[in-house]
Amino acid sequence: MDYDMYKLLDWIRLDKLDIAEFSKSKNPEAMKILRKHPHDMNWVWLSSNPSPEAFELLDANKDLIEWDKLLQNQNPDAIQLIRQNMNKIHTFEWYGLSSNPCPDAMKLLRENPDKIYWYGLAKNPCSEAFELIKENLHCLDKFAWGWLSTNSNPDIIKLLKEENRDKIDWCWMSSNPSDEALQLLKENEEKIWWDRLSENPHPEAIELLKANKAKIDWLWFSSNLHPEAIKLLKENEDKIAWHWLSSNPHPEALELLKQSPDKINYHVLSSNPGIFERDYIEMSKKRTMIILEDFLKNVLHPRRIIKFLELGGDMDDYLIN
Repeated sequence: MDYDMYKLLDWIRLDKLDIAEFSKSKNPEAMKILRKHPHDMNWVWLSSNPSPEAFELLDANKDLIEWDKLLQNQNPDAIQLIRQNMNKIHTFEWYGLSSNPCPDAMKLLRENPDKIYWYGLAKNPCSEAFELIKENLHCLDKFAWGWLSTNSNPDIIKLLKEENRDKIDWCWMSSNPSDEALQLLKENEEKIWWDRLSENPHPEAIELLKANKAKIDWLWFSSNLHPEAIKLLKENEDKIAWHWLSSNPHPEALELLKQSPDKINYHVLSSNPGIFERDYIEMSKKRTMIILEDFLKNVLHPRRIIKFLELGGDMDDYLIN
């Protein structure tokens, strides 16, 4: 049984947040709050939200689904819903499915190869997408080749490095957090786009940035999730881009925001997954109630009571004791 329960961080006031942004959240508490504010539901964002709670809303409100966004949804139940409503999918909307790494999405795409959008597939990190790309390199245009540089699949990086180095987009490669991408960047430091590297949370990217602090783009760096990035931001608080920091879910980034509430962009903060924390008190209460219910079911089981009465016991005594 799932005992997970969440709550907003104590220092964040719900009335300061844009509840519509909760439509993007995978957190069950966000969905719980959203249900209490149905007029704030954004069905475009909900349609691409892979959380089970979001899918419950979609399944109960099929007339409100944005089908092009549902194609991006990585929940297998969403792909099944698409299969049941193929007549609602228009050709131009298949881009979302091409970038969807869900195995069921890839299976559906294999069944409809004429619907593949290659620049969408180029961003897809799953192994099945790589096989499709490898089999159809002739279908990739310059735009699709550029998007390949964002792909974290090691086989994609190898394909670019060993056979198609001239097609690497170094801007996108600089933000790629895979080990293989960082190795390639370190071998070609003169081609790094430092603004894009500034958002890259890979440890070796952080080391490169620390060694080249003058090249850090502090706007992008303010959204970097790596602990060392947060440490540098604390040491250079005057350089923080608070808009971008408001999107940063790292606990230390949220602590910085807590200390400077007047600098927070609350619209951006509303879609920050870090604004929720586990509610251990409510989780403990829930577990206690379940244990108590199980205990009472056992104590008050008819067989147990009958046995007590057969041994000469009195029902009133049984209930009192």
